[in-house]
Amino acid sequence: MKNQKLYFGLHFKQGTNIEDSVLKELAFLLFASPSVAIDEAKAILNNADTVKIVEYSKMIKEEIQEFKASFSNVGNDEYNMFPELNPVNRILKKLESWIDEFTDTQINELELVADYYKIDRDLIKGIIGRKNMEYPEDVFNFLSKSIIGQEDALKKLSVITASYKKTQDIEIQKQVPLLVGDTGTGKTLLGSSVGKLLSSNYIRLSCTQLVPEGIKGETISDSLTNLRLRKGHFKTCVLHFDEVDKLVANFSSDIEYSRKLQFELLNILEKESIIRYPESFERNAKYIEINSKNIFVILSGAFHGIEKHIIDRLKNNRNSIFENDNLKKNISSEDIQNYGILPELAGRITSVIALDTLKSADIKNIIKLSLTGALSKHTQNLAQYDVKLTMTDSALEYISEKAVEQKLGARYADNILNDLTYEVYFHSKSLKGQTIVIDKTYIDTYQFINEHRNLIKVLNKTTDLRVLAGRFNTTVDTILDVYNYWNKIKKGGNYVFIQL
Repeated sequence: MKNQKLYFGLHFKQGTNIEDSVLKELAFLLFASPSVAIDEAKAILNNADTVKIVEYSKMIKEEIQEFKASFSNVGNDEYNMFPELNPVNRILKKLESWIDEFTDTQINELELVADYYKIDRDLIKGIIGRKNMEYPEDVFNFLSKSIIGQEDALKKLSVITASYKKTQDIEIQKQVPLLVGDTGTGKTLLGSSVGKLLSSNYIRLSCTQLVPEGIKGETISDSLTNLRLRKGHFKTCVLHFDEVDKLVANFSSDIEYSRKLQFELLNILEKESIIRYPESFERNAKYIEINSKNIFVILSGAFHGIEKHIIDRLKNNRNSIFENDNLKKNISSEDIQNYGILPELAGRITSVIALDTLKSADIKNIIKLSLTGALSKHTQNLAQYDVKLTMTDSALEYISEKAVEQKLGARYADNILNDLTYEVYFHSKSLKGQTIVIDKTYIDTYQFINEHRNLIKVLNKTTDLRVLAGRFNTTVDTILDVYNYWNKIKKGGNYVFIQL
């Protein structure tokens, strides 16, 4: 490295008469270009001379100027429907993958690219954050902005994450965390947040869809091929095996099938194992090799019914003191083996992390405070249509209580918020400049309309209650109640709902 110049993490060979300013400009242009791939950039670096650099720079400069012009359309309908086409998302995605390959990129250089495209620097905090996660406390503080609650789990994952980033080149035991928790407690969000913090080459695999190699369907090697097709060549990656308990539950009738899948996963958890996968899905595709030491694995699952194994174990220990409210907090490696996970696989899991059961107050805080939650997402998305969205405490409390009642946790809250904002998005053109307040009355109105939508549409055309009672197989009194309540809604002037 002594005879090389470093700009934007790119190493330029010395020994040429190329001015530093020219090299710096090329490095910036390569980083800022939406289309130049990593392999292409390396080829340019290896064959750089003054004439070629001028040609490359001119060509790339024209491209990024045209690309920059597309930023004026960031709020249009096409980009909202297809976020992967959004130029902001495209450039952020590129920056994420490039700093993993060109690890010497400096924070101020990333900010130069953001400033060039007039991207809010807050939007690249995740990219910058990944370069600053030296200590567990840094990781914890970063993750806490999007993951509300689950403090114990966050602390353990923060230690594992920071340790992995510092010790990748040191021969120590491979860290493999297993997240266990009920539906809606945040297992998938935790896994994906940690995975994306460690690497832009992150992929989630649902074990409900996985099949062993040689069987038609989604295999582990297929997932690696998909990752290569999406990201290009990668040296390290993070594989998140979600719903890992289904490796047992889904194939309990075929024990050999289940064992084969678990042994394939075990191979990836080994410290030094060569994993082979095709570079594409073509018949004669070349096979790529990656060492398992360069694959960070996260496991997660609900493990429904494991409480029985936990209780049996604890009852055999007369001196044990355990938490009844959330038995999964007492989970051990012995329990997951009794559940059906192979001892060899269970032995590779270094941390079994049980998540807290979410209470109403927890879910309320998740909705209100999470930067990546549904409320934050819809607030930001609707702002692009010049529609302001707010939610009252009464609405938050109602949704939170319903989520606990349905035993679906934060996932229920996300789903109902998606439903509640559907009409707002649809009528956003007419709602431009207005503020939509989601309160308890708004929710009651939505639920009433959702239940009687077909009847309301007919009521807008006819008020013959007897005919309607026969058509909808109900009483005249019920039709009259719906009719009166619907008129009350219309008189209230709530534009979102009266446009049916």
